[in-house]
Amino acid sequence: MAQKWSEEEASLFKKYYSITETEQFLKFFPNRTRASIQHKAARLGLRKEIRWWTGEELDTLKNCYSNLSKKELLKVLPKKDWTNIRHKAQEIGLTLDYDRWYKRNWKAFQTLLLNDVEKGYLAGIVDGEGTIRITKAQDKRNNKTYVYYAPIISITNTDPKLMSYIRELVKVGHFYAEKRTKPQHRQKMVYSIASIEGVKQILDQIKDFLIVKKRNAMLVLEFIEIKKHKTETGVTPRELELYEQTNKENIRSPKI
Repeated sequence: MAQKWSEEEASLFKKYYSITETEQFLKFFPNRTRASIQHKAARLGLRKEIRWWTGEELDTLKNCYSNLSKKELLKVLPKKDWTNIRHKAQEIGLTLDYDRWYKRNWKAFQTLLLNDVEKGYLAGIVDGEGTIRITKAQDKRNNKTYVYYAPIISITNTDPKLMSYIRELVKVGHFYAEKRTKPQHRQKMVYSIASIEGVKQILDQIKDFLIVKKRNAMLVLEFIEIKKHKTETGVTPRELELYEQTNKENIRSPKI
C-alpha cells in the first residue's frame, strides 16, 4: 500500500517541484521513489518550469556566485530559486569569496556624532577597561573552514549602568556575560562592537582622545581602510602584520 503524503510533504512538493531539478528534488523526499513523485506531480497537475541549467546560466553562476548577494543572484538567475542556486553551486564546487561577501554585507550603522565630553569619556573607558584589536575567526560552510580577520572593540566591566550608558551612547554592539571563575566574584559583562563600520565610526570619533590605546586604534583604522579598498581575495601580508601588532599591543598594555 502506498504511503500517504502528509500535509507538510504536500506543501513542500507544491512549493518546489516546478522550480527544482529532479535529482535535487528527490533529496527532499528520501523515502519516496522517482515513480511516486512523478505520480504525485501528475495528480497535482504540476509541471517542471526548469529541467536543467543552460550553459548561459551556468556561466552566470560561476562568474557571480562568489561576489553577489542572495538578492542579486536571484535577479540574474530569475528562473532559479535560492535552494536551486545554492545546491548547484555546491555541486560544481563553488564557494563564497568571504572577503568580498563581508565587504558587501557590513551592518548598517547610523552616523555617530559625539560631543567632546562624550568622546573623552568613552575614550577613557576604552583606555582603561577596553581592547582595540583585530580578531581571527573561522566560518564553516559546505564542510569547509574559512579563516577571516575583523576589527573589534570590547569593554569589560561589572557595572551594568555603565555598560547600558555605553550602549545608549554608541547605539551598536552587544553584551554578553563572562563566566565567573569563583562564585563570590562580581559578574563581569563584556560589551563588544564588531561591525566594521561601527568600529570605524567610533575610532574616528575618539582616536584623538585616546592615550593608552591610541596606537592600536590607528592600526585598526589602517586595517579597515585596506579591507574597504582592496580588490584581491584572501588576506594580504599587511593585514596579517596589523593583526599581530594589535594583539601584541594589547598584551603590553598596562593595567589601569
